[in-house]
Amino acid sequence: MIKYLLTAATFLGAVTAQAEPCVTNEVDESLLTAEIAFAIGNCHLAQVVDGMGGVPDLQYAHSWFLKAQQLGSSGASDSLKMVGQKLDKADHTDEK
Repeated sequence: MIKYLLTAATFLGAVTAQAEPCVTNEVDESLLTAEIAFAIGNCHLAQVVDGMGGVPDLQYAHSWFLKAQQLGSSGASDSLKMVGQKLDKADHTDEK
C-alpha cells in the first residue's frame, strides 16, 4: 500500500509541476489508476494550451484520456472529445 501511495504521489507531483515534462511512456499497469491517467492527459493538454506542445502532446493526451476512460474516469469522455477535435483541426491545418 505504501509503495502504491508513493508511486501515485510521484506521478501526480511530476504531472502537476509545470517545469517538469509530462510522462510519455507506459506506467506499470498495477499502479495506474483512472486519476493518474487523467492527470497525465491533462499535463499533455496543458503543454498545448501553454504553447509549448503540439500534435505529439495532443496524441499523448488522447492516449492517456482513453486509458483513463477505460479505467473508469468520468471526466475522460469530454476531454477525449475536445482533444479529438483539436487533432482533427491540426490534421486539416497540415493539409493546407
